[in-house]
Amino acid sequence: LVRRDAEPFLYEYVETLCESVGAPIPEEISLDADVNASASFAGGPVGFLTGRMRLTIGLPLVHGLTVAQLTGIIVHELGHFTQGSGMQLSYIIRHITMWFANAAYGPASAGWWLQSNTYPPWIVRIVCMFGIRISHSFLVVLSMLTNVVSAAMSRQMEFDADRLEALYVGSEVFVQSSRRLRRLGLAQQMALHDLFQFKQEGRLVDDFPRLIAVNVDRIDRELDALVRKQSQEMETKWYSSHPGDPERFANARSVQEEPAFHLPDSMMKARASILFHDVSKVSRGATMELYRNKLGSEFRKSELHDIEDILERREAEKQAAEALERFMRVEIPILYPIPISEYATEVTSDHERMYEKLKHQRAET
Repeated sequence: LVRRDAEPFLYEYVETLCESVGAPIPEEISLDADVNASASFAGGPVGFLTGRMRLTIGLPLVHGLTVAQLTGIIVHELGHFTQGSGMQLSYIIRHITMWFANAAYGPASAGWWLQSNTYPPWIVRIVCMFGIRISHSFLVVLSMLTNVVSAAMSRQMEFDADRLEALYVGSEVFVQSSRRLRRLGLAQQMALHDLFQFKQEGRLVDDFPRLIAVNVDRIDRELDALVRKQSQEMETKWYSSHPGDPERFANARSVQEEPAFHLPDSMMKARASILFHDVSKVSRGATMELYRNKLGSEFRKSELHDIEDILERREAEKQAAEALERFMRVEIPILYPIPISEYATEVTSDHERMYEKLKHQRAET
C-alpha cells in the first residue's frame, strides 16, 4: 500500500482520471511486483459492504510501459469501478463457486466417517454412501454451472472495460499495451529464474520490477515470435475469465471515436515512471515484500545488491561468453564448464611456439 504523502501526484493523477471516467475514487492504491493491475474491494468483505475500492498497480508496468499505455490500463481498472453492482455480483458468484468447488472436491466428512467406522449396519452404510454420491454429483454440477456464469460475466466485464480503455487512449494503444504485457509476463518468468540463480550466488537485485522491464530486451526473436503467434491463435474457452486476444483486439478496434486522453506526444511516449515521485523507493519496498513471500526465512537483507552493479556484471559475463564462443567457434555451455587439467595453468616461456600451437589447434577445430 502506498500512502498519499509518499506519492501525491500519483493519487492526484488517478483521481483526475476517475473524474473524467466517472468512476468512484479508490480508497487505497497498492503497488506490487507483479505484471498486472487490478480493481478490488478494499478490506475484502468489509469493502464489499461499504463499496470501498482498491486499485493495484504492478510496478513492472510502471518501468516497462509508456504514460499512455499505463494510463489506458488504469482507465481499464477504473472501468471495473464503474461496474459497481456488477463487481459485487461477480464477487458473490465467485465466492459461491469457490464454496461449491470446495464442497464438491474437498474431503467428505460423512463419507470418511462411514468408511472408518463399522458401527452402522451394512445396509445403512450403502444407503448413506449412495446419498453422499448423489449429493456430491449435484454439487459438482452446481460448481460447473456457477463457474460458467462467473466466467461469462467476467468476460463481458472485461469487454466493457476494454472499450472504455480504447475510448480513452485509442484502440492502437490498447493493442500495443496488451502485446507489451505479454512480453513483460515472459520477462517476469526470466526474472524469477534469475532470482533463484542470484540467490545461489548470494546476491539479490534490490529492484525486482525494474529487472523484469530490463529482461524484455533479452527476449530473443524466436521466442518473441512464438509468444505473438500464441496470442494471435488464443481461443476463448467456456471457463476463461478473460477473452482471447483476437476477440479483445476486435472489440477495442470497434471503437471509432477519437481518444479522449490528450497529452503532448513526448509525454505520451515517456516512461510511466515519471508519474511517480520516487519510483526506485517504492520498487525496492515491493522487492523486499516479494523476497519475504518467495524466500521466507532464507531472505537476508545483506544479500541485496544495487541492480546497476548486477546488470553490469551480467552484461560483462554475456560479453565474455560471446567472446569465448567466437574464439572457439562453438557454443560453450557456461552452466556446465569444461574440466581443465591442473597442467593447463602452467605458464610457458616460449610464447611464439604456444601461439602457433593454439593457432593450429583452432584451425583443426
